[in-house]
Amino acid sequence: KRKISYKLDDYDEVIIVSFGKASSTMALTSAELVSQAWPGVNISGMTIVKDGHATEEEAEELPNKYNVQVREASHPIPDERSVSATQEVLKLLKNKADDRTLVL
Repeated sequence: KRKISYKLDDYDEVIIVSFGKASSTMALTSAELVSQAWPGVNISGMTIVKDGHATEEEAEELPNKYNVQVREASHPIPDERSVSATQEVLKLLKNKADDRTLVL
């Protein structure tokens, strides 16, 4: 079993990016674990989820508590929302991610 550890001193921010049918669940779990391990760390990000697959809790907590935006899109065939959300993710990473950003 491989164990990877990260030091909070090495990072100023954590950006969570996920996509797919279970992405909102993965994003919320990641945000909860990061905030427990590193209280006060700046978290942001985006999850692209299939229509109707984000629970009410995920749709509310991700943007309001963790600044992780939830975008719904078509699956398995991408639609305009899929393309738009992907462009948002790329813009987010281009504008915010640097050597002191942990991207999950």
